[in-house]
Amino acid sequence: MRRRALQNALLIGVCLLFIGSSVWGLMLQQKHERLVDYFYRGSHWNIHQLLLDSQRFLYELKLYRGGVGSMEALSLEYDLFWNRIDIFLVSEETRVVRGQLGLAEIANELFDELKSIEPQMDAGTLLEGPELDRLQRRLGAASKRLEQVSRVVLTGEEREASVTEIRRNMLLLQVWQLTLLVAGVLLVGALVRANMLNRRQARTDPLTRLGNRLALHEQLDLCLGRGGLVALVILDLKRFKQVNDQLGYQVGDRLLQVVADKLTRWPHGHAFRLGGDEFACVIEDCPDAHACRSRAEELLALLAFDFRTRESSFQLRCRLGLALTEEGDTRDSLIDHTILALNQAKGGQQGDLVQFSLAMLGQLQQRHQQVWRLQRWLEQGSAMPLAIHLEPMVAAHHSPLAMRLTLSWHNGESCPLAWLEESGLLEEVMAHVLAQAYTMTPLPLLLGMSKPQLARLLRSTLIHLASGRIIVGLPFLAKEDPELKALVLRADLMLALEEVGSATMSLARGGWPLVYWTPCRTSEEEAAALQPLVQALGLTTLWPARLREVTRPASGLQA
Repeated sequence: MRRRALQNALLIGVCLLFIGSSVWGLMLQQKHERLVDYFYRGSHWNIHQLLLDSQRFLYELKLYRGGVGSMEALSLEYDLFWNRIDIFLVSEETRVVRGQLGLAEIANELFDELKSIEPQMDAGTLLEGPELDRLQRRLGAASKRLEQVSRVVLTGEEREASVTEIRRNMLLLQVWQLTLLVAGVLLVGALVRANMLNRRQARTDPLTRLGNRLALHEQLDLCLGRGGLVALVILDLKRFKQVNDQLGYQVGDRLLQVVADKLTRWPHGHAFRLGGDEFACVIEDCPDAHACRSRAEELLALLAFDFRTRESSFQLRCRLGLALTEEGDTRDSLIDHTILALNQAKGGQQGDLVQFSLAMLGQLQQRHQQVWRLQRWLEQGSAMPLAIHLEPMVAAHHSPLAMRLTLSWHNGESCPLAWLEESGLLEEVMAHVLAQAYTMTPLPLLLGMSKPQLARLLRSTLIHLASGRIIVGLPFLAKEDPELKALVLRADLMLALEEVGSATMSLARGGWPLVYWTPCRTSEEEAAALQPLVQALGLTTLWPARLREVTRPASGLQA
């Protein structure tokens, strides 16, 4: 939230800076126009003063020659006229007008005439004669030309055209700056909109249009900041992977969208997708823990429905983990507690809805200890913390054809391969387990695992799957997988399936090494109905020896 506020402040600051600079630019252009106007007025004033000084000097010269004026008055006008011409020729204010209609040439001509009588003016007397007459005539002619040119420059069409062009250029510049200002405002608006859209997309799951994990974190921070009781539910869909494998990812995506739509219309919380088939719901405004539990049960019932496609239909079910805020809880601790509850629900012993309790933290600590014992065993070669169990698997006769391999802790708690995979120790542990199991029985070992676990073991350089000694028991096999098939054939493995169906026939004809059927979770009626298909596939039915002794007389099944 703090980072988002900083980004918003930075974006607003950039917008204000751009708009402020554009407005300030317009104001400066207005000021510049006034300065240009003042500059031209100053230039014209200098021309006018030059004309006046030239006329005054000629007037005093005539008075002096007529015996009426004094040398002091003439010297004064001479100095003023000299300085005025000098200023006009070198001043920056008159630089532009000096180049108009020969004003510079006229000013230089007047200056040269004045310099010609400079020695006489310094001596305090003018010598009468033809030279003084010519000087007076030349000064008079130049003064008249200056008057004519100044009249054109000051009041003529050229001045008006020059001023009009300047003002037009100023107007065009202001229009251009205003256009830039409008374009900048539109650009900033587009950037703000794009930024808001990017933020929204960064917090939205593209498939379901629900909020993602980042949006969940922000919502939890907001709820925890308000105080009060907050409940978090994290759920996943049962057998969702089988939907993807058997019906395709398009059907799986459609299922996720249907679930998201139901969660969106559920009025008691905010829904989010965490990834895969996992969703989360934040429940607020619960008066007590019982009400939170009731709403979670309502959510569980909401997601129990029949999902139908053109090809098939199935019942959707989900599992929920529920956690309520306690004193001192943070966002991360609440999420961790809910995930612990969901993991308990995935175990199946406590039902599909499990609420977090402090006892689960003890179980988590126990799991960490188990991982630590496995790591110490693998690194230091201490006593093996796992027990290897080999259960005989028989067919129609009583002689075992294989041994089912399972693992447990010394306290009797089961240690499934999925747990080892989640802990990141699957390959290392199975390498030691298989090496020891090979010495315990000459029969093939039946290992129950999922397709991802099988692929992981086949790609591992630590695992030695002895040819003819391993039977991989898969829950089902519903579609072609060329990469996995190549790995299985290369390792010379035999496959056993817990579930068989119409797709099994094409897979068997396609070269998959399907040898056994292990209907351990199948009822007697279902097993009897599937016997013709199993016989057509040429599969051998394997039962646990203890189960076979119980079911054989009653079922009469044939291998």
